Amino acid sequence: MSDPAADPPAELTPDATALYARALGEGVLLAGREGLDWAPERIAAARGQLAGLRLLRPSGPGRWVPASPEAAAAELVGPLELEIRRRRLEAERTRTLLRPLRSLYAEAHRERGRSAAVELLPEVGQVRALLDEVSRSCAREVLVSQPEALEGATLLDSRPRDLDLLARGVRIRTLYPHVVLASPVVQRHFALMTEAGAEIRTTGEVVDRLIVFDRRIAFLPDRSRPGPPGALVVREPAAVDYLHRVLERDWDHARPFARTPLGYGDAADGVKRAIVRLLAAGHKDEAIAHRTNMSVRTCRRHIAELMREWGVESRFQAGVLAARLGLAGEEGGPS
Repeated sequence: MSDPAADPPAELTPDATALYARALGEGVLLAGREGLDWAPERIAAARGQLAGLRLLRPSGPGRWVPASPEAAAAELVGPLELEIRRRRLEAERTRTLLRPLRSLYAEAHRERGRSAAVELLPEVGQVRALLDEVSRSCAREVLVSQPEALEGATLLDSRPRDLDLLARGVRIRTLYPHVVLASPVVQRHFALMTEAGAEIRTTGEVVDRLIVFDRRIAFLPDRSRPGPPGALVVREPAAVDYLHRVLERDWDHARPFARTPLGYGDAADGVKRAIVRLLAAGHKDEAIAHRTNMSVRTCRRHIAELMREWGVESRFQAGVLAARLGLAGEEGGPS
């Protein structure tokens, strides 16, 4: 049977305190002669608590003597402190054992960074760790294209990193599709980030996620396998420069974010223009929805509204009319 005093009580009840005071006054506590008008069960409970806290010690059958709180604490806490010291020594031995490998790892990591023009990170944890590392060393600019609104967990993960970059004077520019403006949550996030100094624009189409740090390293999603995508990390200067210039071109044709009370706001025409351009090119609804980062159902609703607005009965007529009106050109061009 286990010792009931092995696991001390979590608190000291008023009954236990009163019984302890009685024991101190008498110098001894005798079973059945406690001098308290309590039921036996109540006395036993208080006595058991004092024994668990090492404040009462048996000195014979039905006889207990009080111990000082200091002695009780030493008996209870002493083994814990010994275990803590043992754990600390074990931790320090582990650190000492691994310390010589730190410089080896750092040098290998630097060499890999210098030599690996393209690196594949299959695990999300690896991607986040490298993003944090590159963010800490970023000095000038982060340029991002984001094809969809970030989920809550991802926002919580990325927002502190972005705010830290802005606080250090790093310029952050992010490009989103117009359709994300339909979400009030997204608009609140955009407002918070722009107030902190970030620049956000929206456009008709965003192909996929791309992050470029200081024009020296780029992150692309790796969707070659099922499950959450990893990342392709590009360090080759010519390739990074090309990706940056492509993203810069899309940025130049995009619309600056302006908070609106409902829907796409000023970006509504941009949404229509993107749909019309793809309609005129002969794309099907599914392809248009994918390219404009919206659901097929929402895409078909927009197409139906355009056809009603223009008084045409077929997608082909809509495409022809769009070309004739100059609406099928690139966003930012003539309308």
